Amino acid sequence: MDTSKGMYDVYHIREWEDEKEGKKSFWTSIGIGFKNRDDSINILLNLLPFDGKIQLRSRNGNNPNNKKQKGEQS
Repeated sequence: MDTSKGMYDVYHIREWEDEKEGKKSFWTSIGIGFKNRDDSINILLNLLPFDGKIQLRSRNGNNPNNKKQKGEQS
């Protein structure tokens, strides 16, 4: 059984301008989400970003933290 089906990662993405490299972003994993039988989604947060912005991404292997070490800049 694929346990990642209906599972989500929750991120806070902080963006800034780097003088040498231009626009940069820092992805922080802040929780998980999961789909319920009625297709609603529960979100469990480990922290709440100061700016209130979060991004919900399905667990399909395309997330930045799956490609790089957590905490690295993209």
